[in-house]
Amino acid sequence: MSWEDTFKIFLSALTAMGGASIIIFAMSSWLGKVWASRILERDRLKYTTVLEDLKTQNQISIDKLNSSLEAANLKLTIAYGGIFEKQSNAILELYSKLLELELGANPRSLTEAQKWNDYKDQIREAANFYHKQRILIPKSLDEKILKAIEEAHAILAESTSGHTPAEFAHRFSEAKNIALFEMRKLLSVTVYSEPA
Repeated sequence: MSWEDTFKIFLSALTAMGGASIIIFAMSSWLGKVWASRILERDRLKYTTVLEDLKTQNQISIDKLNSSLEAANLKLTIAYGGIFEKQSNAILELYSKLLELELGANPRSLTEAQKWNDYKDQIREAANFYHKQRILIPKSLDEKILKAIEEAHAILAESTSGHTPAEFAHRFSEAKNIALFEMRKLLSVTVYSEPA
């Protein structure tokens, strides 16, 4: 055997083995892809099921929390809704009483005894109502209403001399307007600027 024959045999054997290895490589590659896709599909189904279970559990938890929040909100609405309504009614009535005091603070009419006594009764009525409703009134408004009532008392006290200076009526009007500004804020009415 010559070198040429040996080389041909070796090349033939190598080719035969290479062809088989190419076939084996192709088959194992195909088989690997099939197994990988099956494993991926199985994992995808498994994790899809797990994910759906988690979504369901989370939705149940969210529904329970929403239900608890709605119940708590309803309790607060019932508990505080009445208080806010009472506060609003008290503020509206206090403003009405301040208006009556402003209208009754006419310097000319307070010189008559009956008008003076009527004004004194209006102040007493406003002060009594104010003291009964104070629990519902925030401190910032409380001080302003008290200041307006004190100004009404000053008008009454000054009018005993038979003369009420216009500045007393003006100070009362300013105190009333400052209280009105605070009332509007509390009642969520649009307030454009603070009174001077």
